[in-house]
Amino acid sequence: MDNYIIILGQLMKYTIEKYGLWQTIFAFLALFSIPVLFYKLDAILTAVYLYL
Repeated sequence: MDNYIIILGQLMKYTIEKYGLWQTIFAFLALFSIPVLFYKLDAILTAVYLYL
């Protein structure tokens, strides 16, 4: 697990240097939130359907 965090930190440092802070924030949010969105998509759609 520690090795994963080190690699992720190096990747973030590289992308900040190459693309800038805001592009890096957006890219990592998309990278980590889209799989969660697909994983919980049925629950999200059910909640929206029940709300309407």
